[in-house]
Amino acid sequence: MLSSNDSGWRMLAVLERQDWAGSGSSQDNGLQFLGLMLFKACLNVWPVAISRRSLQRSLVGVGGISLCLADVLLLCATAGSWALRGRVSTSVSLCFTMSHASTVYALLPVPFLLLGALDYARNLGDGTRSVTPCRAVSCCTQVLSVWALAGLYSYRYTSSQVITVSETQQSELFCMVKNSAVVDYSCTGLSLALVCVLFFYYQSRPGHFWEVLQWPRLRETTPSSQADIRSHEEAQQEVQQEAQPDGPGDIPLLLRLALGFALTWGPFVTLSAACVLLNMPIPAYLSVNIIWLLCSNSVLLAAALWVKRERAWACEGLPDDTCAWSLYWRHGNGGLESKLQEELPHDIYTLSSSSTEKLLLV
Repeated sequence: MLSSNDSGWRMLAVLERQDWAGSGSSQDNGLQFLGLMLFKACLNVWPVAISRRSLQRSLVGVGGISLCLADVLLLCATAGSWALRGRVSTSVSLCFTMSHASTVYALLPVPFLLLGALDYARNLGDGTRSVTPCRAVSCCTQVLSVWALAGLYSYRYTSSQVITVSETQQSELFCMVKNSAVVDYSCTGLSLALVCVLFFYYQSRPGHFWEVLQWPRLRETTPSSQADIRSHEEAQQEVQQEAQPDGPGDIPLLLRLALGFALTWGPFVTLSAACVLLNMPIPAYLSVNIIWLLCSNSVLLAAALWVKRERAWACEGLPDDTCAWSLYWRHGNGGLESKLQEELPHDIYTLSSSSTEKLLLV
């Protein structure tokens, strides 16, 4: 059941159902809630494993770590409510936990995104490889402040009362929980934007479009012999020739960034958008997770690459282990590379067999 109000969509979670007719059985959904939280906690293992190096180098990463810890605490609270069901009311304890958790989680996305964008605006290209202790303390303080403010808001404005709906043959216990409109709108907007951008370049520059799609395959090919090296070079030449009908020039950076993002996060944003379009809202304590936060981190870094595209170090040391931004940045960026080559000092030479030539100047 869903109802809308000024603060967004709210859901009524069914905690317990009692059947007065027949055997008078009672159905407790506490175990289902415990299974959902256990599934989310286990799902965090995969993104943490592939992004363990980058999570500690940005404010968004610190926020992701805090989300994983909060998921573990929420799992423990749900398990405790179900384990003590014989001593305390399961519906009351579960409603208190789920209602406050949904409110807190629903408030997290906007502060995390804004603080992450400010963090990248100040430190991207300067402090992303190695985080100083001062910056680490600052990131932790900001993340803890966001959690504290969200918890204070939930304490003052969240209602955790169990709603009882009685009918002739059965009685149901409900709890009011919130979903995250930011997650829903962001995934829907991203999926629509990706479709528009990719369709535009597929129609206007099909050669460049298919060339960019071949880059991950060429990257995975590691030549080990002379024959492999020749075949690898021939494959690269064939891919480059496919872009010739589109005319000379660099491959548009927007196309490279859009395809690089879509190849990694396309299934996730598409599935999230489908849930919204099919009117299948998800509670905030499930939809606000580290996977969505890593997806948002890739969006922030893509925007940073677009803004700082004239700088040579733009793709170096990015705190993102999910998208291969360096691959899509270096390929097809001949204009910038030529510009950098022209700016190199002319006194730098490579060593050759002739000992009379000028050596490297250090």
